[in-house]
Amino acid sequence: MILAVDVGNSNIVLGVYDDTRELVAHWRLSTLPPRTADELRVVLAGLFRDSHLETTQISAVVIGSVVPPLLSPLVRSVRALFDADVHVVSADSVPWLEIAIDNRHEIGADLIANAVSSQDYVQGCTCAVFDFGTALSTTLVDAEGRILGASIAPGLMKASLALSEGTAQLPQIELAAPPKPFGTNTVHAIQAGIVYGYASMVEGMIGRFSDHLGCEVKALATGGLADVVAPLVRRFEKVDPWLTLNGLRRIAERQPR
Repeated sequence: MILAVDVGNSNIVLGVYDDTRELVAHWRLSTLPPRTADELRVVLAGLFRDSHLETTQISAVVIGSVVPPLLSPLVRSVRALFDADVHVVSADSVPWLEIAIDNRHEIGADLIANAVSSQDYVQGCTCAVFDFGTALSTTLVDAEGRILGASIAPGLMKASLALSEGTAQLPQIELAAPPKPFGTNTVHAIQAGIVYGYASMVEGMIGRFSDHLGCEVKALATGGLADVVAPLVRRFEKVDPWLTLNGLRRIAERQPR
């Protein structure tokens, strides 16, 4: 079995894949507050126990992290808990992946995993993977699986918090689509601006990618907030909350044992 761990700025998403590549267990933890290696080991042991899984079943652990301070204690915790190979995803760990950006070492592990995973969904097509997390990050991948570049915007939650914190009268609101793309009250007006606005931004970016590259770009969606926007975007080929974990699993499978 493979344990895949996706460490984002807001959440840590974990998944266990069996030998048939089926996701047999998954969990979501809060990234904050920071935890020590001992705390993480206790949490992981509890998750496995509650899911009736044995730690001895894990043969490999793959970690993709965009939170540097959490990486070291996480690696120590999994090495203490599992008798398994531990792989940390970076540009160096995927030498077979062509990354056509100015400095391949700048790219995040999540974008690498999303690019690798995209080929399971739209193989042979240029695609854009939209990851709705703390940031809205987009990975652009060509038909051969090469990373062409990325775009990064504030995530929906960050946009909502910035609006309420930067104004005197606008409240924090639930991130949900209102009944129509404009509001007749303050809450619906904010929801319309953020949710419908982000849906329009995504559709516009897909169009700009296609125009620039001179081909149709397929679009995929993942991330904790994908379900808020994805129903309003007509151009998504697939919405999969486990797309990043799937990419991490594929990377682990290609590592030397």
